[in-house]
Amino acid sequence: MDTQTIALLIAGGGALGVLVWILAKLGRALVTIAEALATAAVVFLVAWLILKAVLWAWRQTLTHWRTSLTVLSALA
Repeated sequence: MDTQTIALLIAGGGALGVLVWILAKLGRALVTIAEALATAAVVFLVAWLILKAVLWAWRQTLTHWRTSLTVLSALA
């Protein structure tokens, strides 16, 4: 091997090392962003489901008011 080939291999290896390092940093950043987005999605989904449940219960209470009063008086 001549010196030019050795220098090319050293430079290529260094460039490959830098590229892998950059990709690792980018991957960590993307994982952090994805985790934050997933957490926000779960929080909004739970809030949406709770709101739907409360509205459903309210509608049922208004629609079946006699049954609701009977249950309340039985609980009291």
